[in-house]
Parts: sequence; structure tokens; C-alpha cells
Amino acid sequence: RFSEPFGSAGLFAGIGAYRHEGEGFRTATDYGFAVGVNADFPLNRRYGVILDGTYHFTKHDFSPRYLTISGGLRFAF
Repeated sequence: RFSEPFGSAGLFAGIGAYRHEGEGFRTATDYGFAVGVNADFPLNRRYGVILDGTYHFTKHDFSPRYLTISGGLRFAF
């Protein structure tokens, strides 16, 4: 995690299991990796906006790649 003038940002990575199904390919579960970034932009002490982007790459016959982007509101209690 890194403190920034606008809030905070972070980097992450991990290993996961991915199940693949597709026409013309065998159904299988194989390993893969995920790397990404996230950021928290505070609006005030209680509320903020969180953004996250993750790139997934897996080992399979057709080498699938996925990019997920998400966002949300943060409420602190």
C-alpha cells in the first residue's frame, strides 16, 4: 500500500484455480495468476470511492486472458 496525496493505492498478485469450459475444448481446471492495482479516493472521513483493476492469465490450451475492472463506494463506521 502506498499513501498518495489523493488517498492510497496498492499493488497485489496471487495464484488461483480457474475452471475453463468452451465449445471445442475440454473442460478443465488449471492454475493461473492474477495481478492488479487498487486505489481508495476519500471524499471525506466517512465516504470514499474504491477502484480496482485485475489482469488474470491462466495456463490452458487456448491461453485465456481476463481483465476485470470494478468500483464501489466505501462507508466507514
